[in-house]
Amino acid sequence: MAFRVLKFGGSNIRSPEDYHKIVDVVARYKQPVVLVVSAHYAFTNQLDEVIRAAKTNNYWLNSFIKNWHAFFSDILKTQIKNSEFTEEALKNIGEIFRNLKKQLLGINYIGDIPEFIYDNALCTGEKITALLLSTFFQDYGKATKIHFPENAGLITDGIFNNASVEIEQSREYLAKTFREDAINIVPGFYGVSTQGNITLFGRGGTDYSAASIAACIEAESLDLWKDVCGFRTANPKIIPESEPIQELSYQEAAELSYFGSEIIHPRTTDPVSDRNIAIQMFDIRAPEKYPTPDTIIGNFHQNEYKLRSITQSQNFGIVKLSGAGVGIKPGILAYASTALHAGGINIKSVQTSQTSINILLDKQELATAKNIIEEKDIHGVKEISMESGISLIAAVGQGIIHKPGIASRVFNAIAEKGINIRMIFFGASPVAIYFIVSEEDMENAIKSLHQALFR
Repeated sequence: MAFRVLKFGGSNIRSPEDYHKIVDVVARYKQPVVLVVSAHYAFTNQLDEVIRAAKTNNYWLNSFIKNWHAFFSDILKTQIKNSEFTEEALKNIGEIFRNLKKQLLGINYIGDIPEFIYDNALCTGEKITALLLSTFFQDYGKATKIHFPENAGLITDGIFNNASVEIEQSREYLAKTFREDAINIVPGFYGVSTQGNITLFGRGGTDYSAASIAACIEAESLDLWKDVCGFRTANPKIIPESEPIQELSYQEAAELSYFGSEIIHPRTTDPVSDRNIAIQMFDIRAPEKYPTPDTIIGNFHQNEYKLRSITQSQNFGIVKLSGAGVGIKPGILAYASTALHAGGINIKSVQTSQTSINILLDKQELATAKNIIEEKDIHGVKEISMESGISLIAAVGQGIIHKPGIASRVFNAIAEKGINIRMIFFGASPVAIYFIVSEEDMENAIKSLHQALFR
């Protein structure tokens, strides 16, 4: 019987009662399952701060470990009826915290954060969640098996903090790892390189973990349990009346995620799309709706031309290279992009003209990117500037760049509100039109677009 892979994120694990909810959800499945889990809510963000602070200060280190150890211990002691299960879990969690403390003290001692230590330490929360959930299931009389990625063989390409899974290599191990007679639990967010180093998949990477495992074992589906009711035609915080989207293509979902929707990790569709494994999205606040998903992502709309959703992000910024003829002089963009790549900075998009090259980047990397390019002293570049007060808005739908009239409707809706479009990116993706406005114009732009395109 084929497995289903279920993913539960940190937003679903905020209180002791949430562990019981997950047990209830899993009980609704009548076939073998693999659970891929994130850290308890807020744990990883706090741990990241402690790791960075540990270079110069070990006070927060001790406080963090003491408080979270007490928190998890209290969950076990108050929620688990079988004292033997509690004692075993407390022992295992205590060992995890002792290892974490050694790593943090090492950082404090050398005054630096080696990449392999950072990745090894930051996935601590996922391991603890796996142990806690296993204990809850056992207390309900369910057999469980925890599969830590470093033991199970979830093999990565070895890139720290942004690794990718080697699907074919991992398949050899994972295809014979999971048990049909037990609830299989896997800590998400990381894998292991062929050199034995733990490597993270980037923040929010548990979705990608689950998708990779689903691909490796050819699961019947990848079921993402969230605290939202799937994708909608716009962000409901901006457009409360936005409508749910029942079906999305893999590419539509990927572009919505890339351009600002935080519902799934942008790489989630990559491992499963070639194998046609459906991604089903469920709201953990309404488990009774199972097995009907809020949104299902698959091979849909291949021959349709229709707008699906509008999304936005304020996480982008622009580095602008200015100078006479920079857009047509051979080598300038190559020098800049090579330098940024060497500095570990990913270029989101590029727009060129006769006198400028505009490079779209993650806002947090703007200053670093500007410094890297300045150090290269590229001939012909007279000025390097950066801009951060912007919002990127994307209209996404299968084939929309081929449908006459869509672009005009988009830009007319913005112009009618007197909103100035700073840049337009059209044609890079067959399912997306995206453009940039000032941050203060973002909400009005979204409202105007939604009114024009979905009413």
